Amino acid sequence: MDLPDKQEVIDYITEVVETTLKQTKAAFERSRQDSIEAESRMQSRYDTQGIEAAYLADAFAMKIPNLKKQLYVISTLKIPNNNGTIGLCSIVGIKEMESNKASNYIIMPAGGGEEIKYKGICFTVLTPHAPRGFAMIGKQEGDTFKLEIDNKNIEYMIEQVA
Repeated sequence: MDLPDKQEVIDYITEVVETTLKQTKAAFERSRQDSIEAESRMQSRYDTQGIEAAYLADAFAMKIPNLKKQLYVISTLKIPNNNGTIGLCSIVGIKEMESNKASNYIIMPAGGGEEIKYKGICFTVLTPHAPRGFAMIGKQEGDTFKLEIDNKNIEYMIEQVA
């Protein structure tokens, strides 16, 4: 399997974050409106619909600045030429040595943990600060690295770097 062009993947991630930001803003407005509308006000002392809508609005409000920051970081990113060495913006295909389970990652400065599917390939966004991302930085195709997960050392091989 060939890994896609990193600029295309980063453009796709930017679109996903923009869409998520728009949806989150809309959900915040709906929740905020629900929390102040008359029908959401307490009908009895057991009715908590308005309070629940306010909590939901607060949760969306906290997510919006993070999405804005992520969008800014990704959209202003200069894609380096890593010459086959894993670094920022690298797309990496690895496999677990014992189970042969393959995984694909893209190393980004923000958005760690997000999972995206692009052209039929699933990627997990890793930051260089994540244990797996940190372990891969500076490695090249064919290199191996170990991670301790649940008190067990697991060895991985880097199969592809783009």
